[in-house]
Amino acid sequence: MDSKLKYLRLEDNTVSMICDKAVIGCLDKVLPSQWLDIFLSRDKEEKRKKTITLWEYHLGEVLPGVTKILRDRLEDIDLIQKDFKDTKGYYILYTINDGEDRKIFYEGRLPEESLQYHMQLDCWEELPREIKSFYEMIHNGFYHYANRGMGIQPIQYVNFEEDDGGEWFLEYGAYSDDYYIDNLSFFRNNLGIAVSISAKEHDAQNAIVWRVDRKPESGKDFWKIVDQLLLYF
Repeated sequence: MDSKLKYLRLEDNTVSMICDKAVIGCLDKVLPSQWLDIFLSRDKEEKRKKTITLWEYHLGEVLPGVTKILRDRLEDIDLIQKDFKDTKGYYILYTINDGEDRKIFYEGRLPEESLQYHMQLDCWEELPREIKSFYEMIHNGFYHYANRGMGIQPIQYVNFEEDDGGEWFLEYGAYSDDYYIDNLSFFRNNLGIAVSISAKEHDAQNAIVWRVDRKPESGKDFWKIVDQLLLYF
């Protein structure tokens, strides 16, 4: 067992890595075409370049800092499997160099997973194009592997009132329930920060930043803040 898998199993002992292209090719009903193509790449470098291209195409304009880190520091992409009772789940693991030769692992859920949840959001069609592109084409959530409350949240957890009180939970202070209800917290991290967009206004340029120790701040640029904090090591 290599050191990466040993580390992954500290969080979930059911994790396995899928490297055999013959096995991956049989997952064409599970993996979306863009990710199937990536994992059937000739070698690691082609796989890395295709992944970066996918991010740049959909989010390069709004996440220039994140895409630059991926270009400069992304070392590898792996397809991993986790077992849940009678089902199996597939995830995409990113190995990123933190700039000091330490490996940081981020996990992305398959975008297809978001389809069963995003239609529950009445405002889905009115949300900014880049947010929909992220969930539909890249991942249903992208977050630190060992701290799953830090990153872009799976679509099923973007409502404050839908928080399961577990790994996705953070306390953002004593504000009125009405203030929470109309906001979708697409981004959170373990520094006690959340960034939300109004479910009524759908404006990424008028996001709200929530912090544990102060009142919410409105009128913020959603993508600018996420670009600064998403790969904050």
